[in-house]
Amino acid sequence: DVPFPDWIDPSWHNCLVGCLHCQKVCPANKKVIKWTKSGPTFSEEETKMLVSGTTVENLPEETRSKVEEHGLANYLFVYPRNLGIILEREQ
Repeated sequence: DVPFPDWIDPSWHNCLVGCLHCQKVCPANKKVIKWTKSGPTFSEEETKMLVSGTTVENLPEETRSKVEEHGLANYLFVYPRNLGIILEREQ
């Protein structure tokens, strides 16, 4: 369980990894803020595994490939916290 740092209000959280609030308002990003790259799409079952903290080694091959191909494997430890708070907000 990885808590949010004391200086971060969980209601501010808006990304699977990182944050976009400062980037959205930064004048230097004005021309590039719309530059987005689609990431992987996870099924409901895959999402449940990510929220539960399943390690990359224990993910099914298809899910592991999605995570590794998009450079997300090193961030799996924050998925339960980050994705969990986003999903709670959506309910």
